[in-house]
Amino acid sequence: MIEECILKYDTRGMKEVRNALPMDFCREAADFLRTRMDTVLITTGFYVSGYCETDGPPGAVLLGEALTDLGSTVGVVTDRYCYEVLKKARVPLEVYEFPVTGEKESREYGEELLSRVDPSVMVSIERCGRARDGRYYNMRALDISSHTARIDVLFDVPWSVGVGDGGNEIGMGNVYDSVKEAVVKGDIIGSVVETTHLVVSSVSNWGVYGLLAYLSIKEDRLLLKSEDDILSRLVRAGAIDSGSGRHILAVDGFSLETTNEIIDELKKETML
Repeated sequence: MIEECILKYDTRGMKEVRNALPMDFCREAADFLRTRMDTVLITTGFYVSGYCETDGPPGAVLLGEALTDLGSTVGVVTDRYCYEVLKKARVPLEVYEFPVTGEKESREYGEELLSRVDPSVMVSIERCGRARDGRYYNMRALDISSHTARIDVLFDVPWSVGVGDGGNEIGMGNVYDSVKEAVVKGDIIGSVVETTHLVVSSVSNWGVYGLLAYLSIKEDRLLLKSEDDILSRLVRAGAIDSGSGRHILAVDGFSLETTNEIIDELKKETML
């Protein structure tokens, strides 16, 4: 039921893409994450019209806080648009800024960062992954490469989880053929970047909350929190809702009330 819950209200073809994954894909990802969570490096932040969008960062912070409570060392890596928002929001996590630069320079920075952090697992939440032509696209198939750091170079590591909702995110390379068929302009925007496990959802934040629901069951403690506070802080710091292009308490056009509905349903599934 957790997989069904995070795919509620899907409008982007993720229910069809889900057919290319195990039925309990979110549980499998949570079980995997639980075995690799000593040092977790999370990436997030999607460029929308000069701003960082509200999908991704709230989930990254709430996942990071939960994993920290479980004893993990957690950091977040993003590029300048989301970096500025996370710093202004004073999130309680180490945040690294990945430069928007060329392939060679990106790989050099990525190697240095991986050496410094030495993550036991990488997690991507709503982070654009390169398409087959090597460029980065938004859902309208507009090229946003000049505004997108090549953070996906970090995902050559053998242990990773991707969370996405549109087909153009890191991890969607796992289901590339399904994205081409099920997602509008999927043949253009579909990311070829693969991860060890993939979580698909109607909103990427909701996929994270599905992971937290399963981790709550495994740890026998409720790790799910309301999104209200962190979303408010991120919006005040400059994040925008991609559905409206406005600085409002919404994600991908879904109201905070709808997100709280999803979280409440997930809490019921944990029986905690």
